[in-house]
Amino acid sequence: MGDAIGFLAGAVGAQSPEASQGIAAEASEIGHSMARKPGDPDLSDLRRMAGLGLEFVSSIAGGILLGWLLDRWLGTAPWFLVAGMGVGLVGGLSNFIKEAMRASRKAERASRREHD
Repeated sequence: MGDAIGFLAGAVGAQSPEASQGIAAEASEIGHSMARKPGDPDLSDLRRMAGLGLEFVSSIAGGILLGWLLDRWLGTAPWFLVAGMGVGLVGGLSNFIKEAMRASRKAERASRREHD
């Protein structure tokens, strides 16, 4: 990574190879200081769980929108809207449950590794 940063520093106008190396060394230090440390929490699961709420709402909204459009086109209001809401709700719940079970299995495996 240091070579790439040094190359980029040279490309944007660093005057000497020493200056490029200095910039590369500083960038490398910054990268190492930002790396996850052993005690830091893993936020990837938290981000995934937070995204599930958005996916859940989006699946319901998508089903409602599609149902509303079909009702408008076919003149069958409110039947497709209700059906779309139901399909979106079932789809969103099944995805939510699947991801929650996956996260639970992952936490259980991590817990077993800690106790072994």
